[in-house]
Amino acid sequence: MSRKAKSIIGNRYGKLIVLKRDFLTNKGGPWWFCKCDCGNIKSVRGSRLKSGTTKSCGCYQIETTIKRSKTHGMTGTRTYRSWVGIKRRCYNKNASDYCYYGKRGISVCKRWLDSFENFLEDMGKAPFNKTLDRIDSNKNYCKDNCRWATVKQQNRNKTNNHLVDGVCAAQYAEDNNLNYNTLISKLNTKKFVNQ
Repeated sequence: MSRKAKSIIGNRYGKLIVLKRDFLTNKGGPWWFCKCDCGNIKSVRGSRLKSGTTKSCGCYQIETTIKRSKTHGMTGTRTYRSWVGIKRRCYNKNASDYCYYGKRGISVCKRWLDSFENFLEDMGKAPFNKTLDRIDSNKNYCKDNCRWATVKQQNRNKTNNHLVDGVCAAQYAEDNNLNYNTLISKLNTKKFVNQ
């Protein structure tokens, strides 16, 4: 026969309200049938209720895990992949493009390094047909040095481009209605004279 336990019927413990005693289970002290705020009924040892060890039928832990694993809901988007990509290029020595970034000393600012949310706040979502570009390709990834740019803009912003009057040769040729190949040929043979 089970020993007499002080009634806690009607008491609330976290998300649980005690309904009645569970006389079928008594290992480790009295057990109580409790109704969770989510609607589930669960038998819980009284000492676990009183100590705060058990606060729900298990739904609280599931909710907490879901919230922890889905902080921004943008995993897999182009914007998120851009953020992951800049960190990979700068810090993963095994990345194929590390030599052009991390090895050259290019890094990601502290504000973005461990926070996709900060990156998103500063840069916004990636526009269609644009990817992340550093305005000055010799400086780090940060809000003041990054933009969403077209492939054309990015190709004209590479460190290996020929520069004429401080702009990419392709841009210079386009702005001055010149044939790009002729311009490059003249640059390579050093026959080109700035006007």
